[in-house]
Amino acid sequence: MPWVVGFISVLPLWLGAYAVYRPIADFSPVSALSLTTIYGGVYLSLVGGTKWGLISAVSHPEHSKAVWPTAQMLLGFASLLAGFCAVILPAQIGLSILLAGFMVMALWDLVHLQTGAIVFWYTRLRVWLTMLTVAPLLALLLKVL
Repeated sequence: MPWVVGFISVLPLWLGAYAVYRPIADFSPVSALSLTTIYGGVYLSLVGGTKWGLISAVSHPEHSKAVWPTAQMLLGFASLLAGFCAVILPAQIGLSILLAGFMVMALWDLVHLQTGAIVFWYTRLRVWLTMLTVAPLLALLLKVL
């Protein structure tokens, strides 16, 4: 079930990119870009929230297998701020922030896989979802440059 939900969660990014490249009647490319960026910001915040969840899942965060629990909590919060900044800044900057944010989250998950803090299926899911997230965002960035 997580795979299905994961793939559905990236679908709005692909639909938004499609709507920018192939405008739909009564729906401007600018609107599609704005809505896709907003969704990307919310989605980045959600991914950051999973970092908090990993720490919160144990009764004593200092006993978690997570690498640097405080840094992980800060990374989760930083993703919220990055998502917000991506929405309020110009499209080129916002999309760049989103791309960087999703890549950092994926790298963080790979580090945690090596430490045993997260399980393999979750990391594999996050890697696939990151690729499926980055592709439409990169296409949008190339379009607005």
